Amino acid sequence: MKMWIGKLVIMAVLAGLLVVLEWLRVHAGDAFTLVHYDGQAHKIFVYGFPFRIVEGNMLMDLVTPSGQRVWAMVGNWASFFVAGLLLLVVGKKLCHGSANGKA
Repeated sequence: MKMWIGKLVIMAVLAGLLVVLEWLRVHAGDAFTLVHYDGQAHKIFVYGFPFRIVEGNMLMDLVTPSGQRVWAMVGNWASFFVAGLLLLVVGKKLCHGSANGKA
C-alpha cells in the first residue's frame, strides 16, 4: 500500500510539472501568436492539452476567461494524472503477466 501512495505522489508531481512546463515554455519563450482584432495587432499565448487556454487582451472574444483558466489547468493536470495511472496499471499487468508466463 505504501508503494502505491508513493507512486501516486510521483504521478501527481509529474502531471503538475507537465502543466507548468508547458505554461513556462509559452510565456518564458515568448511563443505568442499575433492576432489582428479591431484593426490592431495583439499578442496571444495559446497552450494547454487537452483543454486549450488562450491568454491575451481580455477585450478579445477568443481569450479564455480567467475563471475558466484555472479549471482548464486542473483538467489538464487530471488528464495527465489519469493517463499516468493507466500506464502504471497496464505496465504492472504486463510485467506480472510476462513473469508468470501468461504473456
